Amino acid sequence: MNRLLLIVSCLLICACPALSQEKTTDRAFSEDSIFGITDEIASYPGGYKELMHFLSQNIKYPETALENGIEGRVDLRFIIEKDGSVGEVQVLRGVPGCPECDREAVRVVRLMPEWNPAKVDENPVRSYFLLPVNYKMVTFK
Repeated sequence: MNRLLLIVSCLLICACPALSQEKTTDRAFSEDSIFGITDEIASYPGGYKELMHFLSQNIKYPETALENGIEGRVDLRFIIEKDGSVGEVQVLRGVPGCPECDREAVRVVRLMPEWNPAKVDENPVRSYFLLPVNYKMVTFK
């Protein structure tokens, strides 16, 4: 008997946040600055393993994607605020033909608990974070 295994996987790109437009070389920044390069990057509580667990427990493969055999990757960019909350989730690249996949990935990122914020000179700062979410169907015997 064939079984269908639905895989939703995520991988942190280079395990680092996205590059920012802000220049941080002089360490002068405003309260609203968003950093891409920091002394300490933002981290999910419990680390990468816990992030993968959270995503696997909360993300659902959209029915329309299942029915139509749609697979692909959603590239998300979001901000980790100074208080660790997730803000401004954006789809940088979505799954072609599956806006439901894009919406589901955004929905789950917005559900995340507070992160450990990035730091510059030991002070919490806003930072970008990139997260690809892969939708893949695998059949096996």
